[in-house]
Amino acid sequence: MAIPVLFFYVGAASLGVKIASYLDRPECSICGRLFRSTRPCIISGKPVCTDCGDDFVEIIYKGVQLQARARCGKVNVDKMESALAAARIKVDKEIEERAAEEKRRQCAKGKVDRGEVRWFAKYYHGRKPRPRLGKELKTEYFKERDAALHSILMRAALDDCDVVLDVVLVSKTQTDITHNYPGQNGHYTYSVWSASGVI
Repeated sequence: MAIPVLFFYVGAASLGVKIASYLDRPECSICGRLFRSTRPCIISGKPVCTDCGDDFVEIIYKGVQLQARARCGKVNVDKMESALAAARIKVDKEIEERAAEEKRRQCAKGKVDRGEVRWFAKYYHGRKPRPRLGKELKTEYFKERDAALHSILMRAALDDCDVVLDVVLVSKTQTDITHNYPGQNGHYTYSVWSASGVI
């Protein structure tokens, strides 16, 4: 009779674990019942059962994730919809701002490409206009001299200025490590350029 007794103890222990697991489940914040799912409400943060909540799938709007998969208490669905509506308005506004900024950059690039933005070197002693804004500009370093000059002209065009004064092009030496063969590294030395000026 040792085997039935063994099964009895194992079965009782398993039943005890199941009961303890059931009692450890959180109560639904709306109906107060114990439930299997532990997903919190996306609005209140409190646990909500499947009967008292709605499960939302992932919501994508114009390529932007507005909401990951989540559960929302039915009493908070209106708040959830309001939050999603506000998020859609925010996405639309950001898209419009990016489009306006891109249009502004294209307009500035067109002015620079057409030569409508002039520049004068710092040591130019001829006749030149006065700065319009009195604002100093300085670019980051580029591998090409013309790229640094183009960058400062672009920044002037974006500030609605058509002249850059006291332009100085500065170069420095930079060294990078190149991986030619496994276990063998070489050093590549080159010049980078930065531009500064006043608008």
